[in-house]
Amino acid sequence: MEKILFLMRYPLQDAYNLKQKFDGQMQACVDLGYDVYYIAYDEKNYYVCSYKDKSRKKIGKRHFCGLKNYRSTYAFFDLYSALSRLLKDTAFDYIYMRKKLVTKKAVSALSKHKNGGGKLIVEIPSYGVNEAALGFMRVIINKLYSGAEKKFGSLVDLYTLIGNECPDTYKGKPAVEISNGITLKNIPVKKQTKLDSEIRILALASMCDWQGYDRIIKGMSSYFGKYRLVLELAGDDFDGSVQRWKKLAEELKISDNVVYHGPLYGAQLDEIFDKCHVAAGSMALFRKKAFSASTLKVREYIGRGIPFVYAYDDYALLGDEWFAKKLPADESAADFGQIVSWLENVYNKDGFSSDMRKFADEHLSWVSQFEKVLSKTKQL
Repeated sequence: MEKILFLMRYPLQDAYNLKQKFDGQMQACVDLGYDVYYIAYDEKNYYVCSYKDKSRKKIGKRHFCGLKNYRSTYAFFDLYSALSRLLKDTAFDYIYMRKKLVTKKAVSALSKHKNGGGKLIVEIPSYGVNEAALGFMRVIINKLYSGAEKKFGSLVDLYTLIGNECPDTYKGKPAVEISNGITLKNIPVKKQTKLDSEIRILALASMCDWQGYDRIIKGMSSYFGKYRLVLELAGDDFDGSVQRWKKLAEELKISDNVVYHGPLYGAQLDEIFDKCHVAAGSMALFRKKAFSASTLKVREYIGRGIPFVYAYDDYALLGDEWFAKKLPADESAADFGQIVSWLENVYNKDGFSSDMRKFADEHLSWVSQFEKVLSKTKQL
């Protein structure tokens, strides 16, 4: 059985919204017949973990444990040190790496992997994002590590690109386009609800200005139909947007209709899905000069069976699906007259949640994406 090592920042104990994606990718490879491992960390140490039986072996220490932004700073250095120790006595057929900062330590470790006959697959999670969209410090750090980046590029066998109209080569190496997927066994179907006197709108996201939920709030304030509208915000507030949105709701005299829960996981997340009637995808990607995406939350919405609104081009959707309402990608307020009319039609459809889940199974599974990736890699 061929062995795959997944290389990404994976906290064992901390809640992290990308863990569901990583678990889905690894489960897909298990389902395809591979022996899957990954490097993870807790509050003190780094481990190599077996995805199949969840066993783990210590391979390194975690430094600066109390550092607030550890995952986006020193975690890179600890991760590559752990990788180096692991590869001294363990070989893998493939390493699947989510692309982030690359250091000299990473290049040295991955060179050993390649010299032993292993292949390196590198995911670019946001292909096409303009350099101008990166923060100032990110640009500076990229320049500081440009030498390691250049050497790293020569080691890559295949790039997987998550983006729109991706090329079949990237930086001179073969590439394959994939989209974010889901693993349905990890996602419960929401309980069927009815439209009564109230419509609850779930916005599940990392709260940032470009999520654009102010468009939802403005639209709610100008709706005078038969339903009471309530916006349920669930996720970390990364840039103070939640407070600005709550202030906006207060100014528009609908403060009681906007509820912020903070990040929710497990049973609490299932509960809020069950009580909501419709969900909101990203509403203002254009604010960061992006007009297309492959967002994880929309895939979760489809897998759980909750209809949703969104305002961008999604790589896996045509834009006219009956369970999704695509809104203009501009600063206009969401038109809840149109949204409510569409939503009523969805709720008149028997078993619509099950039909959405079937769509997810057929079009959005991680297994279908990794079949493409591993088939392409074997051809190289």
